[in-house]
Amino acid sequence: LHLAIECSAQAGSVAILQQQTVIVERLLPPNVGSVVSLAPTIAELLSQYGAGSLAKVELISVTHGPGSFTGLRAGLATAKMLGLAWQIPLVAVDTLQVIAARSAENVLKNYRETAEELGTEAEQPILVAVLNAFRKQVFAAAWRIPAGRTQVGPTANDGSETPGLALMPLATAQVLDARLWQAQPLSSLKACPQVLSSHESSGTSPSPTPPPLSPIPCATSLQESSLASQRIWIAGPGLRAYTPRVDCGVNLIDESQWDPVASWVGRLGWQNYLVGQAVSAAELSPNYVRGSAAEEARTAASAT
Repeated sequence: LHLAIECSAQAGSVAILQQQTVIVERLLPPNVGSVVSLAPTIAELLSQYGAGSLAKVELISVTHGPGSFTGLRAGLATAKMLGLAWQIPLVAVDTLQVIAARSAENVLKNYRETAEELGTEAEQPILVAVLNAFRKQVFAAAWRIPAGRTQVGPTANDGSETPGLALMPLATAQVLDARLWQAQPLSSLKACPQVLSSHESSGTSPSPTPPPLSPIPCATSLQESSLASQRIWIAGPGLRAYTPRVDCGVNLIDESQWDPVASWVGRLGWQNYLVGQAVSAAELSPNYVRGSAAEEARTAASAT
């Protein structure tokens, strides 16, 4: 069995999977902190769906950030404790990627349908995931969704292709001023190393600091305009606090798919496991992206 834990967002959840097939998923009780509710929920699910034996769990996947400091610490501490007790590997999963993977199939479906209606070839839609980082900031990241590889994940260590969604990273998790992101939900993001390497292969020299992602070019015809209007999609609970400006030309995923959930943590965790990204309990670490308010205050004080 495979245990998946999601505690980075307001509504945490737990799932039990067989490899990446979901057996059961349960939201943590509302208005009860994950510190209190996580361990009892895991024990209850495993007793009901794990044939009564906790020792049957062979892998744990858990979101390691970005997200709520308190929630992440609860999820990671629980995963570490169980990993040590059961002597099993753990896999860290990016919260924003969980949001993106959950929405990717619907984005690609909508984009393809629009292209077919227009009788034109679909390019690769772009998906931006966003979380509220508070303090008037957001966490965000962006991916391309390859049009021809919807059900294939990364290549495993043995050279085989793993099942799952293939998302091509454009910008990894980063913290941004919320107003800037609302005005430029894609181009405010800094490109990740994979994008920079494409500059190197094309013979252009990347700048010392990551450049912003290029905005989508303006359409030159009504047909291109209709398809371009379906190209950039935004998902994530950060939209509840910060919505992109109406003139940005982006689309919002249905709110029912905004939140990261444990079932998708498990699916992505299994892909990461197959490509050799499992770690021990001692090696599992958070990716907060930004320091806490207290840490930033100490840094600012030491710099003066």
